[in-house]
Amino acid sequence: VPDQDEVLTAPVALEQHPLLNSLQARSHSAQARLEQASSASDTAPELALTYSSERDEQGAAYRDRVKLGISIPFGTESRNQARISAANADWIEAQSRRQLERERIAAELAGAELELRQSREQRTLASAELALVTQRSAWINKGFRLGQFDLLAQLRSQQEQLDAEAQVQRAEHELGRAISRFNQAAGVLP
Repeated sequence: VPDQDEVLTAPVALEQHPLLNSLQARSHSAQARLEQASSASDTAPELALTYSSERDEQGAAYRDRVKLGISIPFGTESRNQARISAANADWIEAQSRRQLERERIAAELAGAELELRQSREQRTLASAELALVTQRSAWINKGFRLGQFDLLAQLRSQQEQLDAEAQVQRAEHELGRAISRFNQAAGVLP
């Protein structure tokens, strides 16, 4: 258990959540790949020039040959369609995953906020109960010294006071845990 209490920090805006930032970068990367695949012109016409020098037999004269070749690609859209489809699928997946994570984080944040509120209320109630039990125990102690209560009543009141103190400690720990969960849900980094 840490020595210091948890500190509730102000949550960052939902759009600035670290996980959503990571997914946004992934979405931008997928969109850039889609744009690159859509405008790819890597199948441009090619011009080839070859030179060769050969002879048929030993001692014969060399024959020089120059070849010029032009290749013009047809159907580049159909060739790039697979790359465009894959990039589009990646982009759609990144967008949908980001939206799902955004909804999950919002729900987790709402749950953590509710838990934090309930933990605060529980601590307040436990503290109020401890105050009442302490006051009652003091009256029973005074009554025991004056002979109005028996030993069993005094021991029972002391046990109630110890139980109330333990309940306050549990409520404090639960509040610290709720603050920690809220900070984690809000994306606050240590």
